[in-house]
Amino acid sequence: MGGAVSAGRDNEELVDNLCYEGYINEPSVEKVFRQVDRSYYMIFEEGEDDPLEAYEDHAWRKGTLHLSAPCIYSRAMEALKLDKGLLFLNVGSGTGYMSTMAGLIIGSYGINHGIELHQDNVDFAQKKLAEFRDSSPWYDPVEFCEPMFIVGNGLLVSPGNVLYDRIYCGAGCPAEHAQLMKNMISVGGILVMPLENELECIRRTGETEWVTDVVLPSVSFAELVLPSKEVVKKMEALELPVEPLSLKELSRLVILRHLERANYSRISELPLPQHLKEYMSYYRDWGPIPDPLKALCPIDHSKKKEEITEMGSENGACADLPPNNEPSFVEAVDMNGQRILLCNFNGITFQLPMDEEGSNNSEGDLSENEMSQENQATEDDAL
Repeated sequence: MGGAVSAGRDNEELVDNLCYEGYINEPSVEKVFRQVDRSYYMIFEEGEDDPLEAYEDHAWRKGTLHLSAPCIYSRAMEALKLDKGLLFLNVGSGTGYMSTMAGLIIGSYGINHGIELHQDNVDFAQKKLAEFRDSSPWYDPVEFCEPMFIVGNGLLVSPGNVLYDRIYCGAGCPAEHAQLMKNMISVGGILVMPLENELECIRRTGETEWVTDVVLPSVSFAELVLPSKEVVKKMEALELPVEPLSLKELSRLVILRHLERANYSRISELPLPQHLKEYMSYYRDWGPIPDPLKALCPIDHSKKKEEITEMGSENGACADLPPNNEPSFVEAVDMNGQRILLCNFNGITFQLPMDEEGSNNSEGDLSENEMSQENQATEDDAL
């Protein structure tokens, strides 16, 4: 299927045409279609191919590499209703084009798996993913769910594998294997796949109940490659890795998300100790952040109370915060019996180091000059 939408001169015009013809209606889908240029996932032979073919509403094939027509991908993406934190599986992930768009929507707390039969296709998809990370202005490791491409047959996924919230199958599924695909989605999940010459959206409403809607009629897809009995006997069930993010990665994501909402354009500008800047730069260094939300400014934990106050306004609040967001301080004793100073700022408590003398030079303490003046005044009174 294809040719339902006028050709564009570039990716922007192609997406404009998809929106005009009603194939794209959801803003989130339109956004990722504009962020991921279809032509980057195609190969053009100089003198033989026209690069503008990328912006026509037709399927493309080069060897084992394949892209469906843009109208197919757009309707499939809308039917999937992708959202943050979902578990997504792309059966027949090919070039990685659709998996990359999905990763921009489901975010860093999601799972983004792609199964592909051909090793060459997986290598191509990984190469394109690396190029997207290195060159795309839309790549953001804090918000991007990076696809994991696996070589294998989608019909051999282990029955005990995790259930997915969303599955897209990019090849025609034989009717006798449709139930296997249905069983791979969780209750409330959505499966979009070609079945009996229709692109169908199948929603699982219960343990043994599904509801089916037709997304597009009269579609033509290559059939899923069925493994032979000999292959099935030799091969073990395909186990797809589903590992939660480590505590370190979760901590980084939380910190970076909070800092993104602050009015800072690069890590180097943050009021943090140098070792923390280096640690965070290992994970990411920002470019300019558009339309930053006004939120908490990070506190330099190594600074003392009066230095923290000087970081903000005359009222002691940090930049862009109302005066009532002032830090409060409480002296305490840690588990080793050492005196410490706790700083509470907007519900978050930080530990500040005490001086060698056991104080933190808080506003109530007297400086050496003030103490000298007081002692001199006492001596004068005595005389």
